Amino acid sequence: MIYYNCHTHIFSAQYVPNNVVGVPIMNVLATDPISSRVTKFFSKVRYRKINSSVERVARFAEIGLGTRQEVIFNYLEDYYKGWGDVRFVVLMMDMEQMGAGNPLSNYRTQVEELVKLRARGTYKDKLLPFLFVDPRKAEFSTGEKLRDWVKMHFEEYGFVGIKMYPALGYYPFDEKLDALYAWAQEKFIPITYHCIEGVIYYRGDVKSLRPPRFPNSKHNLTETKNERYQRNFTEPENYFDVLKMFPELKINLGHFAGEDEIKKNGPWYQTVKKLIAEHENVYADVSFTLNDTGTHEQIHRDINTKGIGEKILFGTDYYVVEKNKDEAMLRDELRNKLNELDVAAGAAKDSSFNQIAAYNPIPFLTSAYYRP
Repeated sequence: MIYYNCHTHIFSAQYVPNNVVGVPIMNVLATDPISSRVTKFFSKVRYRKINSSVERVARFAEIGLGTRQEVIFNYLEDYYKGWGDVRFVVLMMDMEQMGAGNPLSNYRTQVEELVKLRARGTYKDKLLPFLFVDPRKAEFSTGEKLRDWVKMHFEEYGFVGIKMYPALGYYPFDEKLDALYAWAQEKFIPITYHCIEGVIYYRGDVKSLRPPRFPNSKHNLTETKNERYQRNFTEPENYFDVLKMFPELKINLGHFAGEDEIKKNGPWYQTVKKLIAEHENVYADVSFTLNDTGTHEQIHRDINTKGIGEKILFGTDYYVVEKNKDEAMLRDELRNKLNELDVAAGAAKDSSFNQIAAYNPIPFLTSAYYRP
């Protein structure tokens, strides 16, 4: 059996803007001498096991301050030794337009590094790259230029899907995405979106932002705090407008709206489930959300709900989630709980986990360019 982790990251600190968390620190941490000393320190802290919270932060820094994506991917692979054939959807990130300064290395360098990595025979079947798209990049003066740039990466370099992160400062129904969506719909290209409130969001002047193409009642355009304004971009209701124009578009709403939303049956979570139920090609993954064990019973119920369960994907949000919980721990906690609930319901062991990690990813990932 082939397993798929449908939501992982391997970008290193050199691709992260200097002020990504509101403090000008990333450019320093991303330099090789500093990074080497910091990771060496964190390694010592980690193995001395001062306490679990320090250890988790240490592990996060130890991974993220690595200078090459290959190193980070190798860490990820190590977690799944003994699992047999496991494949990883790697979601790229381009944060150059979020108003937080510039990273030491630009996005094109990140793409080139990943292309060379996947070209090696040992990684080709294991590493499934999703190309990051931001319609605001100056080089994409038209939607057609954006589409052609993406298309070239699929045809020449074997990219498998597209990644978008609206919280960085744009709406998923931006006009410049129309040509890309038309092509992606025709070719069955999977698109994964960030769909949760988080710590990575637009840091520039919100007053300078364009109003939404399709305003809805959930938008609060008078909000002045960036942390809250991100909700306008990330609001799941936005995807009803996307799907009105492109009803067969294949999308994954990453993080299933978030652990707090799932536990309280909040409006974002309800909206994501409505989108899944009403549209054949809408999926959601449980990445990061699964770090909170309080979500596991509801995730199990969703997996076993007709019309919903067939479109839930296993993902962890490696390595971002490392600051909360070790990859192996959160993965096994979810799998063990799903097994416990399966057995209690009279189902076969691993039936729910296999559904989200082995079976559901196949139709999601299948396109004119890639067949699992």
